[in-house]
Amino acid sequence: MRVSVDGMRRNMTADINRLREAITSIIDELYTDDKQEIIESFDAVACNQNSFNGMYDDEDEDCNDLGDQLKIELLDECE
Repeated sequence: MRVSVDGMRRNMTADINRLREAITSIIDELYTDDKQEIIESFDAVACNQNSFNGMYDDEDEDCNDLGDQLKIELLDECE
């Protein structure tokens, strides 16, 4: 079975960006402690995905460096 790592990363990045939109639409309604926990949890996942997007394998045409193409903006940077 052949898997497109690039496709998986594109899909996951799109899903995380949709989650970010959902979080930003309700975050001001949360208690401060809950808000900070959500921000820290989301940012940890976003940082991991951003790192994963930059990984590549020169010998695999389906595993390219997508770090410059796929980015997830962190919540903590937007406040």
